[in-house]
Amino acid sequence: MKITYEGMLISSTAKLAASGSLTPALDARLLLQHELKCEHADIVKSYHEELKSSNIDHFQSLIKMRISGVPVHRIIGQRDFYGLELIISPETLEPRPETERLIDLVLHYLYVQKIECNQLRFADLGTGTGAIGLAILSQLPNSTCLATDILKGTLNIAKKNAEILGFSNRLSVSLGSWYDAVDGKFDFLVSNPPYISGGEFRDLSKEVLEHDPFIALYGGKDGLTAYRRILKNAFRFLKPKGFVALEIGHRQRKSVIEIANKFSLLLADSFKDLERKDRCLLFTLKE
Repeated sequence: MKITYEGMLISSTAKLAASGSLTPALDARLLLQHELKCEHADIVKSYHEELKSSNIDHFQSLIKMRISGVPVHRIIGQRDFYGLELIISPETLEPRPETERLIDLVLHYLYVQKIECNQLRFADLGTGTGAIGLAILSQLPNSTCLATDILKGTLNIAKKNAEILGFSNRLSVSLGSWYDAVDGKFDFLVSNPPYISGGEFRDLSKEVLEHDPFIALYGGKDGLTAYRRILKNAFRFLKPKGFVALEIGHRQRKSVIEIANKFSLLLADSFKDLERKDRCLLFTLKE
């Protein structure tokens, strides 16, 4: 029986929808692109062409993985973030659209404050895939980044992503927990630290719980452990007029601001995500 590109997409979308996927058509299309190593436009052009049996068999195995609950981008092994294609691994958090707002906040603050962006040095604390640091490097051509993480395997992924994107000479990595891996002064610090509290784990989706690393999610009993570590010692690593930009859980704005104020850091700017939830805070040193 002849199975065309279009027919496979239609039947796969129906299976994914029946399994509970919220984006069945997109999931099917992304998986087919991955199987065929092609772009969306190539699939559209070939809608009425017949698929090879080898592709059909393997593609159907990918659909079964998605139905079982494996996230699409975990199956593919990469994720788009701020226009960059990043490799992900079981050790790394999957970069998500809401984190792109952290890059927006940093760039907005630099622009509004008219900060000279030539040769800025910054640190991405708890880098994971390198997503935040690499996205900022892509927008600030003369900047350099120190990316830190507690896992060697994670840093290897960040280094590989930097190599693929051509940023190896501008991104260096350091193994260690927060400031244990940092030396020198920076124009700014950025981080998307673990911020899920113990009580919030029951609210996470099965996909997150089963496929994102626990160490990248759990922020201590109250979800604020990492913020205390980062904000307490930020002054030691910031140049004059430096700043700290952080992603937060949408219920954590007040608590994180209180922690920052305790350590002589003042809220200078903040961004909500596209759902209008508090998402990113930026702090400067009290003069």
